[in-house]
Amino acid sequence: MKRYMLALPALLLLAGCADTPMGPALQGDPPAGASFARLGDFEAGPAPAATQDIVIDFEALAAPGSDYTYVASWSEDGFTVADPSSSDGYTFGAPQTGNTGFFQGSTALVNNWPGDATVLTKDDGGEFDATSIDIAELRTTDTAPIEITFTGIMADATTVSATFTTDGAAGFETFALTGFTGITSLSWIQVAPYYQFDNITLAVQSADPPPDDPPDDPPPDDPPPDDPPSADLPSGPVSKADCMNGGWRALGFRNQGLCVRMVETGKDKR
Repeated sequence: MKRYMLALPALLLLAGCADTPMGPALQGDPPAGASFARLGDFEAGPAPAATQDIVIDFEALAAPGSDYTYVASWSEDGFTVADPSSSDGYTFGAPQTGNTGFFQGSTALVNNWPGDATVLTKDDGGEFDATSIDIAELRTTDTAPIEITFTGIMADATTVSATFTTDGAAGFETFALTGFTGITSLSWIQVAPYYQFDNITLAVQSADPPPDDPPDDPPPDDPPPDDPPSADLPSGPVSKADCMNGGWRALGFRNQGLCVRMVETGKDKR
């Protein structure tokens, strides 16, 4: 069966293709022997993992000109967009900024193979959340609405899907992907009358977990630990008499009271 591409310069005249179908409350005293836990008896569970938001916007493909920038697949921010049925250099096209018939204000991608799937996966094979995607009709002059189904595959091979219909007007619309959490791939089919996609918003678990809460400060009435005596200070007083008649000064104290206190408590406050 022959396959026909959408965005090759010689095959972009698809005006005709656009129309082709392709319990009760407790009362009284508690029962004897009943025990109740206080709120403080329960330990808090681990904090939820921090997430990082990512937007695949294809802006690195932006280029002046009146044609397309072609790629076999596209990788950005740890994700790859690919067509499992095609790997040639013209699989995807990004309308250049001077391509007035197709550029719709933002650099986007078009899967050039009608009926093929576009599949988004994380490069390390991990899970991610898909939040939203922007869709625009293929041409700036297209007026036919397009029905597109998005499918997410979970790590356990179960699926989640959502179907949206565009408004049939020029420009991008944002479609929210609800429930596409913990998926390992997101896919959609290029269906007539064809469309562009942009700004795929995703969320992944951050590589670095959030720091633990700092330890509580010690109670304010706890005195700070005693400073160790300086190595060059003379030995302390043996009796209170050593602190009298200016003896405290010779021993390095700031006043007589500190000297006497060391005799009484052993705490050196020099």
